[in-house]
Amino acid sequence: MNSARTSPHDMIEKCAAIILKNRKLLVVRKRGTMIFISPGGKIEPGETQLDCLRREIAEELCTEITEATSFGLFERSSALEDLTIRVHVWTTKTAQDCAPGGEIEEIRWITGAEHLPLGSVFAECVLPELVRQGLVDA
Repeated sequence: MNSARTSPHDMIEKCAAIILKNRKLLVVRKRGTMIFISPGGKIEPGETQLDCLRREIAEELCTEITEATSFGLFERSSALEDLTIRVHVWTTKTAQDCAPGGEIEEIRWITGAEHLPLGSVFAECVLPELVRQGLVDA
């Protein structure tokens, strides 16, 4: 592993939503990819983290966020791109059921026991912590 410090140009900053239902976590798969990731996306210039989440959830899941609480900040190598990803993760509730929209081809509700390709931050940090807290089935 390269120990050189990542330059700001090699990093993407994103916001991601934890959406839970029946002790399962919602993950999404974009068109043309095989990896499931968290709903959310890149923060646009002038946007707050919550503005970003609201926009991305409306675009990707055809619903609105009604509640959001900070879960943590995580940094890992991206599963989809050759760079580092810094993700502000929020536990959220939505106004209604989620449906694939925009660039999303598939949504899936998973437990900690699922064996599917999952983005690095959710696979290595978020999902294990949700299982540890008893919020998602193991």
